[in-house]
Amino acid sequence: MNNHGETVVNKAKGRLEASDLNVVRHACSAGLGIGLVPDVMVTHHVAEGNLVRVLPEWAANPRDIFVLYNHKDHIPEKTRLLIDFIRDYFA
Repeated sequence: MNNHGETVVNKAKGRLEASDLNVVRHACSAGLGIGLVPDVMVTHHVAEGNLVRVLPEWAANPRDIFVLYNHKDHIPEKTRLLIDFIRDYFA
């Protein structure tokens, strides 16, 4: 995580590990602890008061995002639109 240029690596071991962020969000909503979840997944839950943002001055370290697709001859329009959306959203 980083805070205005200060980076901290925390290798905390918890009782719950999940590869599905919805599981993390549900666990947090149930009061089982805190989790690192993308804003887009919790904005609605925070607005409704089901979740509370903690450590607002801290942010997750940036990660690379890769989009893999087969582009032999032609990229379908819906695939191109998705790629453009992802590129613009995370730019």
